[in-house]
Amino acid sequence: MSTIIMNVVIIMAIILVGACIVFMLAAFVFSKKKKEEKKDYKEEIEELEARQKEIYNRLLEAEQTKQEEVKPVEIPVEEVKEAPVVEEKKEELVVKEKKEEPVVEPVIEEIKEMPVIEESVIEEQAVEEIPVVEEEKKKLPSKRRSFALKLASSTDATKKYFSEVTNKLRYYGLTARIGKSKVMFRSNKEVYARMFFKGKRIVLALPLDPKDERYDINTYKQIDLSEKKGFENLAFGIRIANRKNVDLILDLIEQVAARNDFKPNEKYKEIDYVEKYPDIYSYFEKLGYGYLVKQEIRRDDVENLANEFADKIIIEKKLEDVKPSRFCKSEVSIQEFNNRYTDVETPVDMDRLKSSELIAKNCNYLIVKASSRIDKPFKVYAHEFEPDAVKMIFMAGGEAIKLVYKDEESK
Repeated sequence: MSTIIMNVVIIMAIILVGACIVFMLAAFVFSKKKKEEKKDYKEEIEELEARQKEIYNRLLEAEQTKQEEVKPVEIPVEEVKEAPVVEEKKEELVVKEKKEEPVVEPVIEEIKEMPVIEESVIEEQAVEEIPVVEEEKKKLPSKRRSFALKLASSTDATKKYFSEVTNKLRYYGLTARIGKSKVMFRSNKEVYARMFFKGKRIVLALPLDPKDERYDINTYKQIDLSEKKGFENLAFGIRIANRKNVDLILDLIEQVAARNDFKPNEKYKEIDYVEKYPDIYSYFEKLGYGYLVKQEIRRDDVENLANEFADKIIIEKKLEDVKPSRFCKSEVSIQEFNNRYTDVETPVDMDRLKSSELIAKNCNYLIVKASSRIDKPFKVYAHEFEPDAVKMIFMAGGEAIKLVYKDEESK
């Protein structure tokens, strides 16, 4: 037994010694490989650094060549200044050379950054740069106003004349629809009149012949719109400018009604557009919020407008009903009815929203929430508005009317 144990111990010792030798050899080989890899990395890094230096030197050489090329261009300018010619002629020649050279780019950038200076120069001197400035103005969204906003910022006299002409057309059964840039008057889906702004004046287009001998141009001062796209059947244009023009327009509307057999609707209700579109927009422009007045209002546009303005803008309507004991509240966002409705003359209230299934049928308390955008002038009735919703409705040319119960009135 003792010999067997001794043999086992000797074998184990041999195995351990062999394992140690193998481990040492592996460690030695691994360290050699690491050193070789480090050498390879160092060589690669040195090659990269050498390439970077070459690229950097090439760039420096290119810049030097550019500077050398620019220098001889400046020499003839100095020679022209030293020449014995009149100084005024020298300046004109230098300016012409600069306009032809590609160095004009920084001058154009300065003009774009200062549009106010350009407008004043154009008005006083009438420089040749007028078409460029007009193109820049068309690109500015803050100066593109809807018809409703232009009407609201116009004078009370213009609004009165607009009310008279619009109510006269509505008296003969024509429905008025105020769009983004125009007002369309229809009967059985056919357009019989159209209004749009030309400058600060409203122009009415009627289905009459502007070249008819009965309409003296010195009296009516009509505009021929036959060549304008979309006015083939509404060629007779006349400005709503003063009392005399309005009387002539009312007579022309009666002629159109007689030709098309329009019957008067004595039950129609007149609309006072002086009250409907108060001149509050100019007040906002004075406060520095004129950039908000445009065709499409987004929520981002009204975030800088303080919530205190929403309290001033909102209109309260007192209800005769007593406050209900239990409320069934429903919420609707501006974008929901903005996308659904095209008729802006009909107010947005609970009845209209219920018929469109935008709110619950048993709703007795409506809350209007702000959303991403609005591009139509709606008249909205609700019990509660978010401040941003009031601002968006107002700046789009509409009205936010808050319904107040008797019990809430005393509070």
